[in-house]
Amino acid sequence: GADDFSQAYKTVLTGKDGKIYGLPDWAMHTSVWYRKDLLEANGLSVPANWGEFMAVAEALNSKDLSGFAVPLDGVQVAAQTLYAMMTSAGVYFMDPVTGEYCFDKQKEDAIKVIDYLVELYQNVSPAGSLTWSWGDYRNSLAVTGTVAMTLDMGAVIGNALGNNPDMVDKLGCFNFPGVNGEAVASFGSGYCFVASHQADATRGALVADFLKALYTPERAAERALSRPMFAFPSYQPAFELYRSSEKVAPFLSEVDYIFSQFENGTWYWYGMEAGLSAMSAYIESTNIFGVALQGACDGTYTSEEAYNMINDDLLSFAGAM
Repeated sequence: GADDFSQAYKTVLTGKDGKIYGLPDWAMHTSVWYRKDLLEANGLSVPANWGEFMAVAEALNSKDLSGFAVPLDGVQVAAQTLYAMMTSAGVYFMDPVTGEYCFDKQKEDAIKVIDYLVELYQNVSPAGSLTWSWGDYRNSLAVTGTVAMTLDMGAVIGNALGNNPDMVDKLGCFNFPGVNGEAVASFGSGYCFVASHQADATRGALVADFLKALYTPERAAERALSRPMFAFPSYQPAFELYRSSEKVAPFLSEVDYIFSQFENGTWYWYGMEAGLSAMSAYIESTNIFGVALQGACDGTYTSEEAYNMINDDLLSFAGAM
């Protein structure tokens, strides 16, 4: 039943009518993935706030190694990078309580987030990361070793396993910190199964039986373990099977931290902070985040101008929802 699934994920799939529109499957969580060996070699600790994070990134930054990647490819990646920082500061697109568009009401704090993103890019990120997509920043951390830290949902582990296995044990993750301490919230995502209504009762029963068959603990864990540390089961009876797999054995503390974020933290999917919303699909389809944030980083726009571009674009869509 519904009680067997992660509450955070159920919220994402819940419509304004209170109904859940989908079966949660993979759950994902954005963390800072980093080189544990480099922090240890430099006598550095996991940063606990924005100031410490900048200091650690700058301490790791050198001619041959960038302290932190700020990837800003125009399709989805720029929005994901920004949103991970936004949630840490308690800035959202949709109000988590009312479901109303709220980014326009958090202008001052949103500009501070963009200021910080720009500072990170200018101080510690590769110049080319303005147009980096997922493969670029994941490989820079987990394969070539030219970046010390990056935001990611854990796919870096698959990249390392397939291309540089010696890197796997050197990688770890932590929550992107808040401005002055613990993050206000964190950024997640996932996959689900959705079945359309079947007019034919026999066909409808077959669809229902098929979906039920997918949700044994073993099958749910197996699906998530096809992408270890990137995908986590949202089906709670599969948690322990996932955790006990040798595929995630090197990362038990990270697994526990991420499961805790799902169950005990404040975990949001951009545009669906209060439940199902077309805003999420729009955020993933517009290129305004790339245009605005790339421009802020290269000096074309101020942070306020970048904010205004993003807000005007999203506000126009919100008005049509």
